[in-house]
Amino acid sequence: MTVGFFADRLAVDPSRASRIVAEAVKSGFVRRVASQEDGRRSCLDEAERG
Repeated sequence: MTVGFFADRLAVDPSRASRIVAEAVKSGFVRRVASQEDGRRSCLDEAERG
């Protein structure tokens, strides 16, 4: 999942989605990982919470 996909699903603009994702990363809910298809792109993955 990318920030753009997240923005589309929530029907918000990409900058708003980026801020939401940044907070989710900071809170440990998701983590950013490099895209296997495009090294310039970050994907989102569920963070392991222990």
